[in-house]
Amino acid sequence: MNLHQLRIFYTVAQLGSMTAAAKQLYISQPAVTKQVHLLEENYGVTLVERSGRGIKLTALGKAVYQQAGKLFDQARTIERLLQSSHAPVRIGGTQITISRLIAADVAGPGIRYQAQNTQQTVALMKAQQLDFAILPFRAAVSGFDCLLLTQDQWVFVAAPQQVPADLTLAALLNQTLIVREPGSETRVVLGQTIGATVFSDAIETNSPLDAIRLAENGQGIYFTARSSVQALLDNGKLALVTLRDYQPTARPLYLYVSAGVPRALGEKMKQRLIAVFATSN
Repeated sequence: MNLHQLRIFYTVAQLGSMTAAAKQLYISQPAVTKQVHLLEENYGVTLVERSGRGIKLTALGKAVYQQAGKLFDQARTIERLLQSSHAPVRIGGTQITISRLIAADVAGPGIRYQAQNTQQTVALMKAQQLDFAILPFRAAVSGFDCLLLTQDQWVFVAAPQQVPADLTLAALLNQTLIVREPGSETRVVLGQTIGATVFSDAIETNSPLDAIRLAENGQGIYFTARSSVQALLDNGKLALVTLRDYQPTARPLYLYVSAGVPRALGEKMKQRLIAVFATSN
């Protein structure tokens, strides 16, 4: 019995579509069709029939689908049993990033989060205290593989009634800015963007959530990742601050995976994290 082929057939039967199964399994539709046909050919049977734009299970296909469901339920039970024997998965990132993961239900008794600023997250990686990390830059940290997770933008935002007109980067220093603490990537990029390292009249906070609330309440202008405030932009509680000499710059987000993570666990968690950021941008 080829369990890979059975898994593909089960997904097709569950979703009622070769196309939907291909998307869920991250493979092409022709590959899905081929594997289902190979399963049928191996046993000389017909499990699936075309029906309009979708598929229809034969009587045998329905029976196999039901039994396969029981098989995969048992496999998940065994997997949970095996996973419970190892240490919790440790995921590090900024407070905003971790909040997104929790909101997307990437949580559980086997997952432990470390919400820190980027400098602190890198320090935890170097100390081998994280299994996964999400950062807005590439860092050369021994023992971690890195891949691009998603693309974001750096933007300036403020309460709609507080958005200044005809503003430039230089004139920003005459406005009340809301800035993050030293060591935060947000603060570093802000300094590079406006050409300043000292923000003597700014409101400083080490919490991105507090910074967003301050901006929402009209306390100043905040420089941040667009994804972290998109919902507030959509409902009109925040507005973009347009500057004559600034266009929103790219903010890539990278996923780091420790080489010490078991391969199967690493792949599974990697796909979950990729899915969260693919659907939330």
